[in-house]
Amino acid sequence: MASLAVFALLLTATVIPTGLAQKASSPEQAAGALQVRSIRGSVVDDTGQPLAWASVFLTPAGANSDSSSETRTVKTDEKGGFAFDAIADRPYTVTVFGFEYPSARQYHLPGEIITIRVDRGGVITGRVTSVDGKPLAGIQVLAKRIRGKDGEALRSPIVFYETSRSRLTDDRGIYRFWSLLPGLYIVSAGGFSGLITAYDDDSPTYYPSSTLGSANQLVLNSGQELTGIDIRYRGYTGHAISGTLMGNSPPSYVEVYLFTDNGDYLESISLDPAEATGPFAFAKASDGVYSLVAVRSTENQATAISAPKRVTVNGADISGINLKLLPLGSLSGRITLENDPKLDCKSKKTNKLTEIVLSLRSVGPPKDIYPSFIESQLTNAASPDSDGRFAMKRVPAGDYRIESWAPTDDWYVSTIALGSGARRTDVASKGIAISAGQIVSGLNVVMKNGAAGFSGDIIPTAGAALSTDLRVWLVPAEPNRVDERLSFAETEADNNGSFKFKNLAPGSYRIIAHAFHEKDSNGLAADTAEGRRRLLREAGDRAPLVELHPCEKQKGYRLKLLG
Repeated sequence: MASLAVFALLLTATVIPTGLAQKASSPEQAAGALQVRSIRGSVVDDTGQPLAWASVFLTPAGANSDSSSETRTVKTDEKGGFAFDAIADRPYTVTVFGFEYPSARQYHLPGEIITIRVDRGGVITGRVTSVDGKPLAGIQVLAKRIRGKDGEALRSPIVFYETSRSRLTDDRGIYRFWSLLPGLYIVSAGGFSGLITAYDDDSPTYYPSSTLGSANQLVLNSGQELTGIDIRYRGYTGHAISGTLMGNSPPSYVEVYLFTDNGDYLESISLDPAEATGPFAFAKASDGVYSLVAVRSTENQATAISAPKRVTVNGADISGINLKLLPLGSLSGRITLENDPKLDCKSKKTNKLTEIVLSLRSVGPPKDIYPSFIESQLTNAASPDSDGRFAMKRVPAGDYRIESWAPTDDWYVSTIALGSGARRTDVASKGIAISAGQIVSGLNVVMKNGAAGFSGDIIPTAGAALSTDLRVWLVPAEPNRVDERLSFAETEADNNGSFKFKNLAPGSYRIIAHAFHEKDSNGLAADTAEGRRRLLREAGDRAPLVELHPCEKQKGYRLKLLG
């Protein structure tokens, strides 16, 4: 099978074939603190063709590294193969430069052999004309990717080819983009974006002929060519969004981000320490709703962040915005494994402390939640050391829930608590609030062996189509567990109605399912006491009863959807 070089899919990649793996080891490996093994695999496109000379990144999960220096990079060989050798025994994410890997947030462990499938690039092409239909030559056209495949939020704006591409029109006013990643795009003409043209003083005109607020969004699939994306140029004047900073002390580098009200990255401004309070200004913004966030960094690590600030541009400049930088906090604690030797789940794999991942899920109002490309600069996950100790060192002020990922299906979380005795707080049920700059320590997470699993399919009523937005809940049936947040479980069903629960506490459950909507999915239904009471009322004593014994993995359950 012929290999497919990366430049055939991604124009900006540099084709430099190198060896399969780097041999440098981390200080922990050199000290012999952790076992070292390897992760190997291959990269193919969505037709199965191998991807040669692609750059593959291996990044330790969580916050036990305070620097990107632990991220390692290798090149695939001519058959798309890669290997990371001599790596520490902990969870990792594996991604491919320039592509979105569907499992980019899935963790991989040393010893695994994985296959990464990436999408073929697409094409967007069209013509730019004046209001009277004359072709405009030499005008810059920008194709900006605002959402990923299937509508996922973008993780980072740092790799700019991933979010935007620019082209100049030819003498016929025609432009053409190729090798575009699948996703949601907006296309604009005019405005300054690094190239000098006759249209730099204008605000962009968005396809088909509008401001940002009413721009048409284009869905581009893998390998698809969108033609006829013609723009009638308006030459809008545009308006400025400007303001100042507070809290940049001691003075450091600050990045001010401008993004849409939906969290889609647009552009950013860099301020050096001499510009500690600004001012900053985004010029030529067209009418629409925007949000701004400032991030202060020291030695390439975020140290302070402002709350999102929402502004509306409607025919006039916006000035006087003040972004207050608040220091980031931290959360640390310990994970303990309690093993009952009488429970033998006969697992082929053992659970190691260093392979567990804890993560933070923000549960604040949507307007206060940072977009994913900013979250990528913060700490929202951690894996512990060999003693079970963990730390998340870049946590913005907010309300959070603690979630976990285990390398096997045989362990479940039994306790998430802070403090002890009379001062003990059930963090699993109440969540945890971290204020600006607060150092929170002593979080105790206990995991036990003997976890159960449960999977099956949702069966619609006769003659009814199966909804594509179904969610399934397991609700505790025993009275002594109804107040425990960890006794509730929730998962999304796929488009075929299949669902799966794992790492469950053994016990009796009622099972319910119904449709959900994205606007309601910021928090989970069982996060609050009222939400748990609502689920218990819905389940009542008529919802199907499921009994899960220690180590039991029930499969093939058929859940009939009523109503």
